[in-house]
Amino acid sequence: MGTTRTAPSRSPQPLNSPQTLTFDQLQVVVLEDWDAVAKRAAQVAAIALKSAVKERNTASAILATGNTQLAFLKLLAADSAIPWNAIALFHLDEYLGLGGDHPASFQRYLRDRIETLVQPQAFHYLQGDIAEPISECDRYGALLPETVDLCCLGIGDNGHLAFNEPGLASLEDSRRVKVVRLAELTRRQQVERGAFSQVRGVPQYAITLTLPAIASARQILCLAIGRSKASIVQEMLQGPVNSQCPGDYCYWIKRLPTCFSQSHYSAIKKSKKSAIKITEILRSIGDNCLA
Repeated sequence: MGTTRTAPSRSPQPLNSPQTLTFDQLQVVVLEDWDAVAKRAAQVAAIALKSAVKERNTASAILATGNTQLAFLKLLAADSAIPWNAIALFHLDEYLGLGGDHPASFQRYLRDRIETLVQPQAFHYLQGDIAEPISECDRYGALLPETVDLCCLGIGDNGHLAFNEPGLASLEDSRRVKVVRLAELTRRQQVERGAFSQVRGVPQYAITLTLPAIASARQILCLAIGRSKASIVQEMLQGPVNSQCPGDYCYWIKRLPTCFSQSHYSAIKKSKKSAIKITEILRSIGDNCLA
């Protein structure tokens, strides 16, 4: 276990650009629209992957799914300079009970948008329709490298990272992959965004990489796009650090470049920075989880 660390300051410090901020050592890049976020993210990801292959002749990456990732993944797949044949790919989560050919499965999402286009060295998928989900968690956890080169994230409207839901997310999780019960808000959002036609069709459980698995990455890239994310972005950056907003743990894992669209910027600027007080001190799972 790591040692107790003092919680970071959450007053943003402006850099050269008025839309690039730092919160402690967390870099936040605010860009004008979805396309700009996708372009910037693809550039960061490509550099990380190419550098890893150059240094070690191989690389590994964990990819995310959802509408936020669409334009980013399209640009990433179109980058012919990335040595995909030297890169092993993983993904963050999968619905329990859905097979890989189900239209709403994350395996299907990533196979169609990445694997078939770039033909990586390997794409290791979580199997959602497995009969023994705990065994599947063990299998996938063993496949994950001890240190992943790149992890791509989104943040849910309720602050979840992967399917680490509010109140359950922890940097001290003993597992790298686990089964979780999905929050009702998360299930409703899958319907609102077109993945399912009705809430009762959304699985109640999923398999997810835990925060320690995410924290193993050498570089983490988090994207947030759309006005629906504005309030949770503000909470993540300037609310008290606690497990009710799993995005808070971005402060405690490797300092990551975080790209937000313009719609979040006013919320960040309007908050009462001087009134922010950190109410908790969190303990890391090891020195490698901190900058």
